[in-house]
Amino acid sequence: MSGKGKQPRVKGNLKPTSSSRAADLLGGDMSAINAFKANPALAFSQLSRPTGASPSASQASTPSPGPSKTSTPSTAAASIDQIDGKLASQIKRLGKNDSTTKIRALFELKSYANEHTWETGLEGMMLAWPPLFKRHIFDPDRRVRVAVAGVHAALVKRCGKRLAPNLKLLIGAWVASYFDPHRDVGKASRLAFELVFPESKRTEAYAYCIRDILDFATDNIVNQTADSLSDARFADPEEMRSKYEHVVGASFGALALAIEEVPTARLMGEQTSFGELLGRKEAMAFVGDRSSTFIRRSVYRLVRIVMLKCPELVGEAYGTMAQALL
Repeated sequence: MSGKGKQPRVKGNLKPTSSSRAADLLGGDMSAINAFKANPALAFSQLSRPTGASPSASQASTPSPGPSKTSTPSTAAASIDQIDGKLASQIKRLGKNDSTTKIRALFELKSYANEHTWETGLEGMMLAWPPLFKRHIFDPDRRVRVAVAGVHAALVKRCGKRLAPNLKLLIGAWVASYFDPHRDVGKASRLAFELVFPESKRTEAYAYCIRDILDFATDNIVNQTADSLSDARFADPEEMRSKYEHVVGASFGALALAIEEVPTARLMGEQTSFGELLGRKEAMAFVGDRSSTFIRRSVYRLVRIVMLKCPELVGEAYGTMAQALL
């Protein structure tokens, strides 16, 4: 006779974790909480695989950059319950403020990614990862960023095609991290993309996600500030300013790379949004920002690439651009 309080067995000896518990483990990170609790289907609403079409997690197969059958909210909620105790513990540690604890947590997360399959834990890890990656890949400590890039590379390689539902959630920060001031971070991020996408698929992947890259970069360039990107309780003003310059400069870099890689016809489908960004005084003001060589160089690179490849993207923003550049 079974007792009423007996917990159901879970495949792979995973410990079921509710969505609210998962949110608590993320240390109050609202973007992560939104992914787990407020809208658990979000990570699966963009690009989910067809049922039964994916290989095992150990195969680094190429995720299709095109749309496919989406999962239901109940499927997404079920995925939340695949976060086991070990994974939840490391996610919680990653929310601490000291770099040493973060690096140790990231080391454990990398080991977790290498040791598990989709069925025994990577499904839950992939659901958790996009907001964590976006937050920590721009950490002021380069050692943390190197470790984050290592976890990301291990995870996406192991997930292969199962990365597809989360590609759009990751792509903005992923491409921006190519332009990290620390070479090892950018190299690891580029290598991760190349491991997942063979050369014949990369242009297609960038083209499919161009809107997401544009939205990510626009938000950072136009809306974010040093105060909004950091917590003043745990960072000094110099550290906050450095992170802001890093995020903004890398966002300009991501836009420039996307314009280089994506076919002109697809770019023109976003002409209005590109023109609006390039015509914003907030964006072009960085041209004259003498306090950050990194940002200014990134802006000039973007303008050069736009004018050489697809000047039509500028639209009615020529006046604003010309005034900023002169």
